Parts: sequence; structure tokens; C-alpha cells
Amino acid sequence: MTKEEALKRLREYYQKHGSWPKLPDFPTHGLPSKSYLDWNFGSVPDAMLQAGVPQIPNGPHKISEKELLEFLREACRQLGCYPRRWSHLRGLVDIPHAETFRNHFGNDGLSDALRLAGIDTVHLPAAIRWKGKIIPFEHPPVEFGSLL
Repeated sequence: MTKEEALKRLREYYQKHGSWPKLPDFPTHGLPSKSYLDWNFGSVPDAMLQAGVPQIPNGPHKISEKELLEFLREACRQLGCYPRRWSHLRGLVDIPHAETFRNHFGNDGLSDALRLAGIDTVHLPAAIRWKGKIIPFEHPPVEFGSLL
């Protein structure tokens, strides 16, 4: 991919979605990789600037703890279970990146965040990753039973 093509794709993404791409969007929307943008433009923000995409005013949007807890509740609704790891949040629709949660609550802060969000971890099943998908543990695939 040429630099011009990379900038064109960034502009097209912004025109279609009205926002900057999140890291999980890069491979799924035909965008150049973050490493490509870093190597060729210095950083993702520099590439966006060269593409003519409006910059995020005053830096990245600061998400409050209240907003993150609401996003965590939404993640549980989307998954049908609660995440056992921050990484289980990757790729969910309209949920901040797992790193955002980790930065705010810490590597070991998931159980605290779930409690603060009011998520019932006693009655709601936990998530497991199975063949690249997050599924509720109460409904493991048949072949998973042979691993127990």
C-alpha cells in the first residue's frame, strides 16, 4: 500500500464513520496497520493530520469512571456473560478498548469494576474464549467438555 492510498483510506473511514478508527478497526476495515502509520507518518495522529482528518479537540476524549462502568454493563449485555479478563472486551461494538479499562482500573481491577458496575457475577455466567470467540461458560461447546 502506498502512502497516498493509506491516507485515502483514513479519509474514507472518517467520512463514513465520523470518527477516528480504534485499533480493532484497522484490520477489519482495510486500513493500514498502526505500525505502518507509525513507520511512514510518525504516529496515527500525524497520519490523520496528513490525511486532512479533523484532530480530536484537546487530545483524546477523557472517559469518566461512570461512563466506563456503563460501557462495562453494555459489554455484559452484548456478551451475555461477564468478562473474566480485560481482553474479553476486545472487538465489541462501541465499547472502549480493553486498554482504556485497564488504564483506569488497573490490571487486577476487573472484579472491582464489575462490582462497581453492579454486575451480578454470582448469577451471570463468566466468559471464556473458545476458537476465537467469547462465549458464556455455562454453555460450553460439546468438545470443550472433553478438556475439563
